[in-house]
Amino acid sequence: MRVLSPLTLGISALFLYGCTSAATPGAAVLPPLPTHETYDAPGDRRLTPFLGDWTVSASVFPPAGGEAARFDGEAGFWPALDGRSLRETLTLDGFRSTSTLGFSPIRGRYELVQIDNSTGGQVWMVGLWSADGKTLELEPAEEGQLDGLGFAAMRWEYRFIESGQLVKTIRVRDDAGGMWRVQSEYEYTRLYLR
Repeated sequence: MRVLSPLTLGISALFLYGCTSAATPGAAVLPPLPTHETYDAPGDRRLTPFLGDWTVSASVFPPAGGEAARFDGEAGFWPALDGRSLRETLTLDGFRSTSTLGFSPIRGRYELVQIDNSTGGQVWMVGLWSADGKTLELEPAEEGQLDGLGFAAMRWEYRFIESGQLVKTIRVRDDAGGMWRVQSEYEYTRLYLR
C-alpha cells in the first residue's frame, strides 16, 4: 500500500481548491443563509412590535359555552429568511405551531401561514391592518381550507393594547347562518426584545 506524503496531500488540496475556485466565480457563490441575528427588524416596520420573546396565556372556549380551558406557554417572533416577514414559534403545553407573517406587495395584503401539530393541515390567512392601525385582521385566503375543522368561517386578530401586550383572538362561525363566537384568545406578554 502506497502512503502519500504530507507535501503531496497539501499540493493536492491546493490544486482541488484552485479548481473549485476557478469553476465558481465570486458572483456565482451563494451567500450564507441568513439567521434572525442578520436582521435587526423586518422590512415592514409595522411588524417590528411583534419582535421578541413572549410568555403566552391562552383561553380556549368550548362551543356550547362553559368554562374555558387555559394553557400557558411561550412564543418567539423573529425575522424570517426573506428579511421582510416574521416567523413565530408558539408552544402551549402539548400544542406547537410555526407561523410566517408578512406583507405581499404583489397582492397588496398581509399573509400568514401556520402549521401546527393539532389541526392536521396548514392554514393560510390574509388581511390588512384596521383603520386605526392597532389590529391586524385576517381571514382564510381560500374557501375549503376549513373543511374538516368543524366550523364554516374563521377570523384572526392580532391587537396591541396600551399595556404593551399583544392579544390574538380567533373567532369562528360554526355554520353558515350562525353567530360569530370567540374560539380562543392568546395574551402575549413580552419577556425581552431579541
